[in-house]
Amino acid sequence: MKLQVYFLATLFFAGVAAFFATFFAGAFLAGFVLAAGFLAAGLGAAFFAAGISYPPFHSAVAEDKKSISFQFA
Repeated sequence: MKLQVYFLATLFFAGVAAFFATFFAGAFLAGFVLAAGFLAAGLGAAFFAAGISYPPFHSAVAEDKKSISFQFA
């Protein structure tokens, strides 16, 4: 009888430990993702405020404008 109680108590505490480990890992990962998102938004806002455009997007827009102007020429 005593061995069964110890076994069930061990299972219970292992489940509690697994729950908290999963919870804290998820909280850490969510915090990391949120921090990365805020960092990217902050950098984007700073670049925009400084008048810096992202080269790939800027050149893609410029190329689109060129091709559209050639269509109507």
